[in-house]
Amino acid sequence: MRHIFWLETGKVAGRTGPNKNPWVPGDFARAGFSAIISVNNGDLCHLDEIENSGLAYTCIPLSGNAPPRPGDREICLASLPRALEFVKKHLATGKVLIHCRSGKDRTGLLMAYYMLREHAMTADQAMEQVWKVRSIAFTAEGWHDFCRTRSC
Repeated sequence: MRHIFWLETGKVAGRTGPNKNPWVPGDFARAGFSAIISVNNGDLCHLDEIENSGLAYTCIPLSGNAPPRPGDREICLASLPRALEFVKKHLATGKVLIHCRSGKDRTGLLMAYYMLREHAMTADQAMEQVWKVRSIAFTAEGWHDFCRTRSC
């Protein structure tokens, strides 16, 4: 499938959002995905199309500010545990797709958080795992330091 990168092959994937690279939700369902999580505002995610494809969906926005602003840490700290619970719940029935607009900073943050919590990695180790599959992760102004030292 185009534009997908795997954090854990056959389990957790990331992708650009449909507002950057259009998608067809049914393609994800046919590929064994059980759920999609938007960590942006879900722009151009059409809930009826997603649900009609048999996919679970949620939108849990993380801050998209670059550089991060005051209050962004609190947004992420409140949202990341909820997002992780959604991912874990739906991994029981299939693959999970995480996306934001470009599939790099917010997507990378949730992926790193997943690795931190589910694989007991340090922030540096978790970010390294994300970089291995998405070399442009954490490249928005201020995001490297924000993800490494403030958000998880």
